[in-house]
Amino acid sequence: KEAIPSLITITGGLGISAMSKELLTLSPQLDFIIVGEAEPTLLELLEELKREQPRPAEVRGLAFRKDSKIALSPPRPLLPDLNQLPMPAYDLFPMDKYVGFSKIENYNEAVTSRGCEGACSFCYEWGLIDPRRRQDFFVHRTRSGKLAADEMELLNKTYGVKALNFLDDDFNSERKKMLDLLDELEKRNLDMEWFFMGRAANLMRDRDLIPRMRKAGCYQVLFGIEVGTNEELAHLHKSKEPYTVQDLKELVRLLRQNDIATVGTYMNGFWEDDTEKIKNRFRAVDEIDPDVAVMMLLTPMPGTQSWRQGLKQNRIESLDLDNWDALHTIMPTRHLSRKELGELCAQANRE
Repeated sequence: KEAIPSLITITGGLGISAMSKELLTLSPQLDFIIVGEAEPTLLELLEELKREQPRPAEVRGLAFRKDSKIALSPPRPLLPDLNQLPMPAYDLFPMDKYVGFSKIENYNEAVTSRGCEGACSFCYEWGLIDPRRRQDFFVHRTRSGKLAADEMELLNKTYGVKALNFLDDDFNSERKKMLDLLDELEKRNLDMEWFFMGRAANLMRDRDLIPRMRKAGCYQVLFGIEVGTNEELAHLHKSKEPYTVQDLKELVRLLRQNDIATVGTYMNGFWEDDTEKIKNRFRAVDEIDPDVAVMMLLTPMPGTQSWRQGLKQNRIESLDLDNWDALHTIMPTRHLSRKELGELCAQANRE
């Protein structure tokens, strides 16, 4: 902006939707913030900016400045059907430069759905929606299994991708999608392995599909275990159909039996966490026994219930956003300082 003052700057995305007014206030170099889903808003804004007298207030889902004040246009409803979106323009990306979480070379990532059926108080997905439409958080939409397979085939046969990571928050939400995807992959015989982030409850629902998943190239799944007791699981509201530690243990066993690795994430730093609770959580890792256990620290992502509670209780002690990565301590608990909490989790990761 300093080099080219006439340049128009537009941003959006994780956390930004939840703090659009604050960010425009703090960042005079920003002109527009897209609040919520970007595709239709960005297209309409670019068309509007072609006018001699642009009218940003006419574009839904936008934060901007008007008469030196921050203004918000009316909220934009969610896209009702993700199948209407075109295939990502991979030809515009430097595909040879992507590396990631796989020993397999030629790695890439894809997203086939938005939203989640869960209601985790710490989920960053809250920061992607318009805070004026909080109900949108609970609306899960997905592209079809066939379109997911089309994208996999394009990446494999055109760009040589051999390992694909689906970064959906709830990839396996719909059984029909998973059935259709497996049907398509069994016909196409791709030279590709894939893994995804999903929900344990849906894997339990679709346990009969696990052998087919492995044959179709799925070699790893990641899901949130978070805690170590049935009481804590119930408190997190992770599923409409409650499950137990024993259910998780059985799921990991079934996946391992079918040669699918499991990555289980655990969350630490809830308000009531104390030393004993966290140590019990660490001990529970051995009971459930995922192949990889990732010990994370609760980060109050903008828009989440944890964020609102942290502000209300004046618990957010670090505003260095470089550390808001679920690996650094941002807030103390009722019983532990940030230092004590960080040391406990560091010890667990070492062990």
